[in-house]
Amino acid sequence: MTTSRLARIEEAAALVALEIEAARVYLALEGYHWVNEAPPMAVEEVERAIAEDGVWVVERHKQVVGAAVCLWHEDDCHLRELNVHPQHARRGLGRGLVDAVIDGARRRGCSRVVLTTFSHVPFNGPWYERLGFSVLRHPTGWLAEERAEEARIGLDRRRRQAMAKRLR
Repeated sequence: MTTSRLARIEEAAALVALEIEAARVYLALEGYHWVNEAPPMAVEEVERAIAEDGVWVVERHKQVVGAAVCLWHEDDCHLRELNVHPQHARRGLGRGLVDAVIDGARRRGCSRVVLTTFSHVPFNGPWYERLGFSVLRHPTGWLAEERAEEARIGLDRRRRQAMAKRLR
């Protein structure tokens, strides 16, 4: 049985561990092994997102196997992290989490859900396009700052893209 719900504060460290585990899928992709070595979100950042009702988890048999971490910017929902444990991948859990994020963002009155992702990784950019997200060619405001921060820490802008799904 699979259920989704908002995360609890005591789950923050486990969600960081889930992010680390989910990153292992990049080991199989040529040129992306370094993603597995990149530092995960800080526990304190996940705790803040949980406190602001910005983290959804999916459970299978009472075990958290997926999570979506969102940050709120003005009237945007920033889908900061989406992770599914590799043993539970390709079962629709990621899509269910994105649906939960969209529902939560609508309830909060957001105009769009925004993310940054790898443009050519099949389970990143192309997958989000299938879910109705569009590429943002010229991000502005907080999203432009996010993209600049990604470049500053070494993420190749040619491999990354910003995407959004309009909610209204």
